[in-house]
Amino acid sequence: MAADASQIVWRNRLTVRLLLLTAVASLLIGIVIAAIQVVSDMHALRQRRDALAEQALTLLSEPASEAAYNIDDAMASRVVSGLLAIPGVRSAELRLSTGETLASQRRVDKPARWRGVSDRLLGPETRHTRALYGGSNREVLGEIELRIDNAVIGEEFVQRAVTLALIEPLRAIMLGLVVFALLYRFLTRPLLTTMRALERVDPREPEMTRLPIPRGHESDEFGGSVAAVNRLLDSIRDSLSKRREAEARATFLSQYDEITKLPNRRMLLMRLGHLLPTLAEGRQLVLMHIDLIDFKGINQHLGESGGDAAMREAGRRLLAHAGSEGLVARLADDSFALALPVRDGSRPALRILAQATLDTLAQTFSHQEREVPLHAAIGIAVFPDDADGAETLVQCAEQAYARAERGSDPIRFHEAGLDSEQRLRRRLGREIAAVDFDEQFIVDYQPLVDADHGQTASLEALVRWRHPELGLLPPGVFISIAEQRGSIGALGDFVLLRVCSQMAAWKAGLGRGLRVAVNVSAAQLRDPKFDARLATILETTALPAQLLELEITETAVVENFDLAHGLLQRVRALGVSIAIDDFGTGHASLSYLKRLPIDKLKIDGSFVRELLVDPDDAKIVRAIINLGHSLGMRVVAEGVETVAQADRLREMRCDLLQGYLFSRPLAAADAFRYLLREHKQPA
Repeated sequence: MAADASQIVWRNRLTVRLLLLTAVASLLIGIVIAAIQVVSDMHALRQRRDALAEQALTLLSEPASEAAYNIDDAMASRVVSGLLAIPGVRSAELRLSTGETLASQRRVDKPARWRGVSDRLLGPETRHTRALYGGSNREVLGEIELRIDNAVIGEEFVQRAVTLALIEPLRAIMLGLVVFALLYRFLTRPLLTTMRALERVDPREPEMTRLPIPRGHESDEFGGSVAAVNRLLDSIRDSLSKRREAEARATFLSQYDEITKLPNRRMLLMRLGHLLPTLAEGRQLVLMHIDLIDFKGINQHLGESGGDAAMREAGRRLLAHAGSEGLVARLADDSFALALPVRDGSRPALRILAQATLDTLAQTFSHQEREVPLHAAIGIAVFPDDADGAETLVQCAEQAYARAERGSDPIRFHEAGLDSEQRLRRRLGREIAAVDFDEQFIVDYQPLVDADHGQTASLEALVRWRHPELGLLPPGVFISIAEQRGSIGALGDFVLLRVCSQMAAWKAGLGRGLRVAVNVSAAQLRDPKFDARLATILETTALPAQLLELEITETAVVENFDLAHGLLQRVRALGVSIAIDDFGTGHASLSYLKRLPIDKLKIDGSFVRELLVDPDDAKIVRAIINLGHSLGMRVVAEGVETVAQADRLREMRCDLLQGYLFSRPLAAADAFRYLLREHKQPA
């Protein structure tokens, strides 16, 4: 991730890197230039030196030849002395062709401060010779030799070379710094300013910022880049503005009717959900489902605009009629809802209220110079007499309106007697929220036997509601109600605590531990604290975790796989085993199955029931058994009622069998006697 301008380490800053790059490049350029100049000067020096030596030898070759011809020592000495008079000549010697030296002189080396440098560049000295000729036959008489001290000849060159080596790199660095200053002024500093301006852009509202174009860059590429970024920000602003408008409109349309601006069905249910629990003591809520009669005729006579006008007028009148305490919503094309809190929920009082509503709507309204009447019919439902929640209250009002539409009376009430199942669910819902679980809920136990030797391998705990008036209620009646009422967590903890306590006591009485399975609902799997409470229950009852098994359904897992997966992993980490109940009836994919920490599959009893007569059911059962074994799981068959079914399941290598063939669900005391009797039987 890129750092902010203020967080960039100094050595990583573009300015520092640019400065170092410029300095190094300038230094290298200066060194190269100085080296080229030194090499050029050295070549010129060598040429001047050689030219000087050749000139001197040429001037004195004739006297030297004469001295050699005459073997004149004095003249030879004068020739050699003349050569030594030349600056830089270290020694001179005139030799005869016989090898005899006729004259030789050497000068003491002149001090030179750069001798070490010149010796490396030019060598200590340079030797030059010239053959001497004489006589009529121009025979070789000898040779003259001189040696030049390069330190003397090259002193000025070395000084200039040293100066170049120092001055040229420094000059190049100075030029590089000037270039760097210009780059910093016209590129780096504006770039840094723009970067800091970009850092101030609010990611949540990028469109609110515009980048300043640095002064002096209004017409160049840099200014064009900043202008392009500003155009991008402008387009983002336009896009976000349109998006916000679209989102606002979508949000409005998801909650309100576009024509009347009244809440729609979704918003009505939301507001009713907040209102119903807060009704004052002794008050009820009446909900009227109001449907305009012959709305299609209004559309045909007045057109679509006339129909919209009729809807707006009806909504306006209902709002005025509802007052500050009422709720008005548009449910459909020609349907409205009016909710009013009332103290007198008797039918005579509600009929008067409904008739007043019809009278309010029946007044004509003007559209395009035409008077248009509005007629309606009303269906009425009352909370809490007819419904215990917002959704059911609206449904009851709609059902009541359907009866009004079919009859002659435009006002109809919901008949609660037509829906005894709903009444029962509402009653149980109210009672389960206040019931004492310990007094009315019991737990039965059904054995699971080993398919090979027929002994009890484990138990399944089955909760029952022993209702004082309705009798014994199975879990299929009250579990979904407990989930809807939010009581399932407390009920589930009660069952787990009772079962774990019972099994810990039986472990001591039987002398061995026996695994017990407890059903867990989908709502419990959505509770992120379920595993923590389970751990507390195991610790409180001192039941080993490996003796507890949780049974879950495929549907409970599929509803929210990620949440269930994490929770089951934590449960499995406690040492508790996990089984999939009613396998084959849900929609869990194999990818889900292999990712979950499952120990056991339970084949739904519906497949076992037709095992012997339906080949398809037999194939399904065999496939589930093979699937479970391939994944390292044990397999249980539920609903085993006949010996033939048990034999067939043994043939298919099913591990455990459960059903009325072996035992019905037993009360705790009966289950203990059953286990004790089995335990005492000889093997």
